[in-house]
Amino acid sequence: MAVYSMNLRRLLGEKKTGGSGKMNVKTNIKMVDVSKADDNSLKIEFLYQTEYEPDFGLIEIAGDLYYSSEKEEISKLAAEWDKSKKLNEDVSLKVLNRVFSRASIEAALLAKEINLPAPFNLPKFAKKEKEE
Repeated sequence: MAVYSMNLRRLLGEKKTGGSGKMNVKTNIKMVDVSKADDNSLKIEFLYQTEYEPDFGLIEIAGDLYYSSEKEEISKLAAEWDKSKKLNEDVSLKVLNRVFSRASIEAALLAKEINLPAPFNLPKFAKKEKEE
């Protein structure tokens, strides 16, 4: 059971001119569609979206990834998606973590190009407290 390939199909970065005041950054990842790619894999379409509110900008990354497993599990997952538009928690976590790790990097690069802050907080160095 593994994610074995990921393709980005659309990268959109838009800086808007209407924003003022404090910026609020919200990121969301959605699985848009799931279908059988073959007997042993699923094609999972996703949308990664970061909104810079109010009205500062938007970053969207759309793509698909492929998840492989045994034939029986793939059939079960495809049927589960068709019925509820959800996948079980274990598979969902694998998929969402993979999308988040790849798309966040792409989103940070897009944000840099259009002069918006990265969609996540970077670690910072801090002065070490002296022990007494």
